[in-house]
Amino acid sequence: MPLHDFGLEGRERADLRQAWNRGKRGGLSFRVAPVEEVPSLLPRLHAISNAWLEDKAGDEKGFSLGSYDPDYLAR
Repeated sequence: MPLHDFGLEGRERADLRQAWNRGKRGGLSFRVAPVEEVPSLLPRLHAISNAWLEDKAGDEKGFSLGSYDPDYLAR
């Protein structure tokens, strides 16, 4: 996703903006990790993915929500 011109402004981003604000109020944060950090993050991301799948009692979601794929994450 090209991030240089991404924003949460406008009516079309209202749902995403609301989710972002709800997450911030709940103490969540986000950052883009530099590519050199990705290998050390993969075990943690895998654990998070597994916990999410266990909580949802399902399988990887694929296109609509993404899935845990270390090769993709390392790009």
